[in-house]
Amino acid sequence: MVELVKLGKVRPSERDGIGRSPLIFAVDCECPLGTIKQLVNDCGCDVKTIDDNGDSLLHHAVNLDYKELENWLVDDIGMSKEIKNKQGQTPYDEDLKLTMPSEPEIRKSPPHIEIEY
Repeated sequence: MVELVKLGKVRPSERDGIGRSPLIFAVDCECPLGTIKQLVNDCGCDVKTIDDNGDSLLHHAVNLDYKELENWLVDDIGMSKEIKNKQGQTPYDEDLKLTMPSEPEIRKSPPHIEIEY
């Protein structure tokens, strides 16, 4: 993902067919924290990005139990633990469960990111 953004094949603000930026996509794929930091520091991806449901990187990190990313976002970046999505849920609400779309739903979604090889 880092190389695609660096080469200009994917813009930091682009969205895939289900509304994820490259940064959220990388988090959902549980890329190493070093990769996430590269996307932010070297590629211009915005840590304040949200998906179509208003879920922040912190929502995704907590949902995935990705503690290293969660700690970086809160302790180093200063992201609020009280940030709310469109449903008014914080990342720490007990009933928050982000669901990934099923494979057929992903295929139905028109892709917004085009990659040339």
